[in-house]
Amino acid sequence: MIHQVHADDYDEGPNSELVYSISDVTGQPTTAVSINSTSGHLTADVTFDRETRDLYEFIVTARDHGRPAARSVIFSTGGQRNVMTAASKWRHLTNA
Repeated sequence: MIHQVHADDYDEGPNSELVYSISDVTGQPTTAVSINSTSGHLTADVTFDRETRDLYEFIVTARDHGRPAARSVIFSTGGQRNVMTAASKWRHLTNA
């Protein structure tokens, strides 16, 4: 695990259950980092090599099971030395 994201939903019952997902900035699956859909644990799927790639950007979404579903999205960018550390940049995009 390289980082964990966390969201809260104050609904009760199944509506409060959250599912996490991750994609690259174009909305396609990312091959560098994966996320556990229930815990929010982020895992590196590649060996980070600054000579090959020095910047990683992706979008993490937390969605509840409500009808309609509410979601919150964050955008992260991190260089090879600080991928998913406290120094990574996180920007909250939406809370619908």
